[in-house]
Amino acid sequence: GGWNNVRMSLETILVLAVTTGRTLVLPPKTPLYLIGFGAAGARTFGDFLPLFTRDPLPIPIITMSQFVKEYGSTLLEITDPSELQHVQTLSKMCLYSKNESTHCIGLWKHLRRVGWQPPLTTMKQCLIFDQAVFESVEDDISDDPTVLDGIDRFCKQGRDGDREVIYYNAPKWTAPILWHWVSEEDSKTGPTDYRLLNHFYTTVHFTDPVIDHYLKRWIRDYVHYNDEIICTAGRIIHAIEDLASSNEMENNSNNTANNSDKRIDSNSIGWSAWHVRRGDFQYKVTRYSIEEWYNSTRDFMKEGEFLYIATDEKKY
Repeated sequence: GGWNNVRMSLETILVLAVTTGRTLVLPPKTPLYLIGFGAAGARTFGDFLPLFTRDPLPIPIITMSQFVKEYGSTLLEITDPSELQHVQTLSKMCLYSKNESTHCIGLWKHLRRVGWQPPLTTMKQCLIFDQAVFESVEDDISDDPTVLDGIDRFCKQGRDGDREVIYYNAPKWTAPILWHWVSEEDSKTGPTDYRLLNHFYTTVHFTDPVIDHYLKRWIRDYVHYNDEIICTAGRIIHAIEDLASSNEMENNSNNTANNSDKRIDSNSIGWSAWHVRRGDFQYKVTRYSIEEWYNSTRDFMKEGEFLYIATDEKKY
């Protein structure tokens, strides 16, 4: 999927790692859909998020290269020296190409062979963390009416409707040493589509509100774009405000303001923005014409205001 889907999946994986006390192994550097192509366009999560540069996180995070170097011959059970060397190379960077020597499947096949795929897809199931169920030897569902009501409302919300309830309990979830999420169907490994395409707060439910609130705050505070991206976005916003202010002053002959900082103030009509997506949607129904865009948004815009359009449209 695209970057936003990948980011949502990472947030869910981070929440699961924090909750279960596991070490998170980040995937190798690889091109992201429509962001980069080939080896020159390969990126890691660290290019977007400050996972290694902020205060210590509540869980250990390591790279795939570190993981393979330490556990390649033991946990992954790779005994052939040449194959181990090949996997170590892929653990640093792999591609989705026709060249089998650099294709990520050379790494994924080992992870799939020894790893355990948690039975969770966000479109079909919701995962419940309940202390009483986890500690119980016999019960695999809660018997608390209030808890059950909250779970029922949580798993029926949203577009996916009535999802299957899955409890995190021992030993099914705690016994496997390695979890490995598979996000594609491969002819060699079978149908294995377990993409996490919903936000973590609609996928994982904690019956203890204290834990629920803590994890939401943690994701808010730690999992955000790094300073370079935020500052670049800030410079773009300032540039747009300068242009919008100049445009407004030109359109208003009665404006006598003399302000060295011509950015939008409280008396300005402001500016609007359109994000016109073309190339990253495979559904033709999303290809709205400029007339449809205008008719759908004109009631929300002010006459004379500046309009910023972000688009990959190639026609105009």
